[in-house]
Amino acid sequence: MPRSRAKADADGVRHDAGVRGRSTGQTVRGAGQGAPVSADVALVIGANDVTNPAARRPGNAISGMPILDVDQAKSIIVIKRSMGHGYAGIDNELYANPKTSMYFADAKAALADLTSAVKTLVG
Repeated sequence: MPRSRAKADADGVRHDAGVRGRSTGQTVRGAGQGAPVSADVALVIGANDVTNPAARRPGNAISGMPILDVDQAKSIIVIKRSMGHGYAGIDNELYANPKTSMYFADAKAALADLTSAVKTLVG
């Protein structure tokens, strides 16, 4: 992968056109923006249209819209308050994906619960 001209933040994580994964070093990019995504888990908090795989197909309200390819992760966790629609008013196909786990809660409380559970598992 070509080196980015982006600057590293205080933790040494480089930021450029996508999100740099710490474990693989691969850049996660939006639809049609580059290399395939390689991630074990995608954590989505409150996002709707910007994660909807329907954007890759013509003929709907979000066709061609850049999206985050979270559906390419091995496992997906979505934290939302409800199954409400996004701005485009269409169902998000990500939520019906068998790899997706929906967690209906306030984001702050849900993240605290998830953090506590992970700490318990890993010691």
